[in-house]
Amino acid sequence: MDITKFNTTVASDKAQTMHLTDPFTGETLFDEEGNTLDFYLYGIQSTAARNALADRERKSNKKKLNNEESRRLGAEFLAALTKGWSKNIEVEGEPLKFTQENAVQLYMDQDWIGQQVISFVNNLENYAPKA
Repeated sequence: MDITKFNTTVASDKAQTMHLTDPFTGETLFDEEGNTLDFYLYGIQSTAARNALADRERKSNKKKLNNEESRRLGAEFLAALTKGWSKNIEVEGEPLKFTQENAVQLYMDQDWIGQQVISFVNNLENYAPKA
């Protein structure tokens, strides 16, 4: 059996779509036109994750971090795993354009989204190659 088909890094390097769900009910969220609110995410075993972990390690080794700095590093890590999101993501009624800084701010302000991202990227089934 050729085990190269189980290369988790190669699989995790292909961003997959996570549909945002209501944090209270677990139901998929839809916009006014019936479209899902989507995040495009690299897996935890991706090259992006490895690079982000190394960066996080460098930053956290320099000094003792306070709670806010630690939260920001976590948000930066999640932002590094985010390739983008659908155009129907809004904050206070305005479309939120995808940028790394917007992603960091979103993850810092909306813990519930970060929790869903963490769960999604850690589940290798989300990155399994299609047959």
